[in-house]
Amino acid sequence: MSAPTHAPVPSGQAAPFLIATPADHSPDIVLVAATGIALILLTFVIRIYIRFNFSGPWLGDDTVFAFATVVALAQSSVVCVSVHHGWGRVIEGIDPFNLVSAEKLVYAADILYIVTLALSKHSLDLLFIRLSPFKKHLQAAKCIRYFVLVWTIASLGAISLRCNVRNPWTDITSDQCSSMLVRWQVITAFNIISEVAIFGMSFFLVEGLRMPLSQKAIVIAAFGIRLPTIIFCALRIHFFSRAFFTTDPSFDGVFFSAWTQVEIAFSVMTATTPCLKPFMSTISTNWGEQPKTEFTDSSPSGSYGLRDLFVKSDKSASNVSQGTFHQNKVEPEQLEGQDNLDINYEPAHGNTMNHRMLRGDSVSHTATVMHGFPLGDDGVSTRSNDSQQMIIRKERTYSVEHGIAL
Repeated sequence: MSAPTHAPVPSGQAAPFLIATPADHSPDIVLVAATGIALILLTFVIRIYIRFNFSGPWLGDDTVFAFATVVALAQSSVVCVSVHHGWGRVIEGIDPFNLVSAEKLVYAADILYIVTLALSKHSLDLLFIRLSPFKKHLQAAKCIRYFVLVWTIASLGAISLRCNVRNPWTDITSDQCSSMLVRWQVITAFNIISEVAIFGMSFFLVEGLRMPLSQKAIVIAAFGIRLPTIIFCALRIHFFSRAFFTTDPSFDGVFFSAWTQVEIAFSVMTATTPCLKPFMSTISTNWGEQPKTEFTDSSPSGSYGLRDLFVKSDKSASNVSQGTFHQNKVEPEQLEGQDNLDINYEPAHGNTMNHRMLRGDSVSHTATVMHGFPLGDDGVSTRSNDSQQMIIRKERTYSVEHGIAL
């Protein structure tokens, strides 16, 4: 076979990194893998930004997603290295030593492929647990977790232990291991079932919620965006079957490798879609995570939400623009029979006031009528030492008219 001729490189320009020829389609694999790496990194940065600026804190689902990102990047990198050793070229043009190295790298990439998909699915079932406090939702999420765990272990065993136990990376075609196609078909079938279960979980999540249909559609769409993964799975196994019955798996397996990269990148990216702020503001009840203490500038002293006082937190303080609350763990039972709470408030401009009596709503109300105390502008506010901060004012005007009975 004569060597292909390439157009001369214009003066002042560098030669292309890879050149696709009728006997070398490896640039197609590198192009898809590099695009996937860029999108995965971008998605990871977006998730970090979301968690630390909008819908934190960073919890277990984010940690698992970080591991999925690392493994996905490792898998794509391994595929690119296999291309360097000749994967994607006509097998006659690959040095035998490089061919063995390429086969080993493809074997490792198959294992990392399973691990990446498993981690991306696991991050989603942890997200379900984060979003909902209801027992039925937690049980359903755990069922998905155990299903994915069994699928992962079985898939890793089926892919790692091939017909040739000593050199499993050589079992690529039907002549070398006739059962490999059936193994990948079963793995793909249960992979699709897990994706359908994750999508069905979104319906189960919003089934009993009292919210507009438009908001329920947002939740379902956030998880439904993963459904194209099923199409990528089908295309991947289709092109694997074409390469499986050939004598040149390196060249004929280019599309199989390319669609593998597409599926991995899309699976990792869509694991972050439900974490976007519009979705989180729609579905999250903050029952499964620590809500942020929010302040507004509508009044000099700011405002606060009483629900924040009921949250167990490992943080001793929450810094805000108006000041810092040093809050201890407060249980709802502790509020019974108490008229106030001791909370240290440290303003941003100094003037520390310790043990400020923060008056909030209570389940019981007491009205006290007092007579004989002329309260003018300089009067003392009852039970507050005349404090003017953190007090909600309510004014009422009464009109009393006297008439003469006829």
